Amino acid sequence: MTGRILLLSGLPGSGKTTLAQALCAQGRAVHLRVDTIERAICESLLAPDSAIDAGYRVAAAQAVEQAALGHDVVCDAVNADAQGRAIWPRADQVIWVRVPEDVRQSRIAHRGFPAYPHVWEDWPTAVRQIDGTQDPHTHAAAIWHALKTP
Repeated sequence: MTGRILLLSGLPGSGKTTLAQALCAQGRAVHLRVDTIERAICESLLAPDSAIDAGYRVAAAQAVEQAALGHDVVCDAVNADAQGRAIWPRADQVIWVRVPEDVRQSRIAHRGFPAYPHVWEDWPTAVRQIDGTQDPHTHAAAIWHALKTP
């Protein structure tokens, strides 16, 4: 049995990680968070200035490996442009998490991190869009239900 890969996309502060946590709690999936991977690479002995490409590639490789073992995988990454999206070899469901810009900015301000430099490109194909201001557990239930329905 092959596991499913769910690719969460959205600008920082949109609610991707909160949704990923709800999806993993309800579906017992593996959560791969690119931010965590990138941070670990930057804090390693290699100490690169940026780990953006490496973080995506590590998460994509792990997603494929975990899915091949039969685990559902929730990949949590910005995926702001075609270059970053092309790294993922496959996704059974792409979920674009969106919030109003003022909500997103407020969430980022509470984190205490510097401004994020992402320039967003809308997805060129149809993807599932959800409102990151609504209950993530309700969204998670609907997503898992949709994946069970042929």
